[in-house]
Amino acid sequence: TWQRNQLIKAFERFNKSKDVTRGKAARIETVSLESNSETDPAVRENNCQFILHTNLTEVLHSGSSDIGTRPRSVQIGNPGGDPHSNPSDSNSATVEYRMMQAGVLEAWTSGAVTTHDQLPDEMLISHLMDQIADRVISKLRESR
Repeated sequence: TWQRNQLIKAFERFNKSKDVTRGKAARIETVSLESNSETDPAVRENNCQFILHTNLTEVLHSGSSDIGTRPRSVQIGNPGGDPHSNPSDSNSATVEYRMMQAGVLEAWTSGAVTTHDQLPDEMLISHLMDQIADRVISKLRESR
């Protein structure tokens, strides 16, 4: 629930942007769904056009031994000898997302976002929700 609320706040920040207030970009109405089902009655009742699912798949803390079956992130493009590329005291989080058009079972857009930083979990996840909102907004803008 907290993660969903962070995502809704990210969309609300977009709705307060100059582009929206000046009519250059459409306002995005959000509806909190209480289930993970595509058949949630709120989708029909609120005439939703899209459904966005998110899943926090990984949270890694610095200094912890990561023993288990959680998926590991792969870093591309960081030079191995650069001590600043991924500091040993950084935390990591990954959120996967999938957006579907209402009534269509296949994903309209999907992906995963990962961040590494020294911030606490709540701030890391909030940043990830902002990134997901940005990606979804960009995808909605390009389709119109």
